[in-house]
Amino acid sequence: MGAFASIWQTVVYVVSFWYIKLFGWWRSQPPKAIWMARLRNATTYEDWEAAALQLDKLYGFDLWRETSQSKHYDWALIKDRLQLLHDTRVDPAQHHRLPNLIRSGLVRNLGNITSPKLYNCAFAGTKLIIDEYIAQVIFAIDDFLASPITPPSSHRDLGGAAASSSAAAGPAIDEESCGQPTTADQSRSARAAAPADVSSAPRPGLTSPALSMQAKMTFIHDTRQAFGRTSLILQGGSIFGMCHLGVVKALFLRGLLPQVITGTAVGALIAALVAVHTDEELPGVLSGEAIDLSAFTPTSGKSTPSAAAAADAGSLSSIAGNAAALVVSLLLACAPVSSSSARRWMTLVRRLRRFTEKGYFLDVDVLERCVRDNVGELTFQEAYRRTGRVLNITVATAEQGGVPTVLNYITSPHVVCFFLFLSFLALFSLNVHPY
Repeated sequence: MGAFASIWQTVVYVVSFWYIKLFGWWRSQPPKAIWMARLRNATTYEDWEAAALQLDKLYGFDLWRETSQSKHYDWALIKDRLQLLHDTRVDPAQHHRLPNLIRSGLVRNLGNITSPKLYNCAFAGTKLIIDEYIAQVIFAIDDFLASPITPPSSHRDLGGAAASSSAAAGPAIDEESCGQPTTADQSRSARAAAPADVSSAPRPGLTSPALSMQAKMTFIHDTRQAFGRTSLILQGGSIFGMCHLGVVKALFLRGLLPQVITGTAVGALIAALVAVHTDEELPGVLSGEAIDLSAFTPTSGKSTPSAAAAADAGSLSSIAGNAAALVVSLLLACAPVSSSSARRWMTLVRRLRRFTEKGYFLDVDVLERCVRDNVGELTFQEAYRRTGRVLNITVATAEQGGVPTVLNYITSPHVVCFFLFLSFLALFSLNVHPY
């Protein structure tokens, strides 16, 4: 009997061992699937980049990135300019060439480097030579800004006595333009004060360009005007609204969030939410700690649309744990919130009654309070002065034939952002009462 038990235990052990091993082998995922899942579920840029680099190695896309040649862009031009920038930066005797190199190279689509086909071949990015060229341009700008400044006593050597007096006085500086001339007269005055070609101006030595502070500011201002400024555009739609939060959070954490933000419909809400909060306040907003959802809290035990929306908003807030709860809550105020068929019918009847009595279907008071609590009643100008971010909201009206109008701190400085967002609800046939 003991021998039979021993044999039986051995058989069970062997069968179990091979069953677990074969089952694990059958259920195991290949490395590509594992890293793809990590890529899709990444919560930080560092995690996403690590997964993207691993996928490029597994698929062989890293070799494509390391190879400069491609028919989709002028790789020879980029290679030549990259070498020229590098040689100029490492040789102090050639630093006087940096202004012209920067001005001629600051073109967004130089050599067709922004072609979408260059950004759809690998997970981690485009050609490494393009990344290196952009980095070299940034280093060249830093070197130019760090170059020595001509002392005021030698301004006469740069453009004569008249230029010296103009450069010493300088144009009027607007505090809201971050120390840059903002009018045509100021720009013309600055250009008159600076030499026509900063690289050909006399120099005290070969190690630094003979530039005054005013000439340097004028060059940087004109270069930025020619290159333009990047704007983050947030479109409308509920699904896009959910994605906007992740995009803003990723850009902010990497220090890449543009100062100009443009939005429409739900995108306008996210844009306003970002534009009215400072850099110190944004982490709390993006994490959900600073989001105020008290508008969805019922004020009594009576079952109301606000109470139903509050229940769902609270559960979503605890699950999501970030600012996405705000967008979801706003959508819940404009959609059936009960999973029960009976309660859905009650909601439909209640909204039909509201339409017959007040002229609109949805309870917009909850939405109004939520937007007001989180965006506030700041005007475009007040928001710009508070955070330094330019908020652009596009509005298309029937009187203009659908041509959008851009509202910001320049075109409509005294318009309240809160009321402008509510106007979008009327455009989408939500029948919000007018203001």
